[in-house]
Amino acid sequence: MYKYFLIVFFVLLSGCAGKIPFENMEKGDFENSKRVLIAVQLSDYKNELLNAVINGLDSSLYVKVISIKDLPAENSEDYDAVAIIAEKRVFRINSYALDFIRNTGERDKIILFFTEAGNPKIPDELNDIDVVSSASVQDNLESMKEYIILKIEERL
Repeated sequence: MYKYFLIVFFVLLSGCAGKIPFENMEKGDFENSKRVLIAVQLSDYKNELLNAVINGLDSSLYVKVISIKDLPAENSEDYDAVAIIAEKRVFRINSYALDFIRNTGERDKIILFFTEAGNPKIPDELNDIDVVSSASVQDNLESMKEYIILKIEERL
């Protein structure tokens, strides 16, 4: 009985996380354009935010969108701007995002957006990059989209 309870618990837990299938994508010309990398940890809200950001960016840009899990394989030197859309759980920002930020020498290229309920606190080690956080609520979507696009455009 206990074994079945654990199985049901983990199925429900993973279902509540709001994760959706994801495939990396690219648009634009890598060689002849300004380059933007967007790494995302998807949920329904973050997927909607991602689509709004992509649609709001200039069509002449090269944009590569990857799963946040693929972030360690990327080199910030290949891009003019790196936007990371992640979440903060149990007081920690996604480890792939944090490791990438810690290991890059070009922190000025990074824009970090993370979702968190309650009163979000930005970790001290991220004070030197552009960071914004928000709860995953529809009312915040437009302002978060505008903020991310503005910060990307400032780097181009």
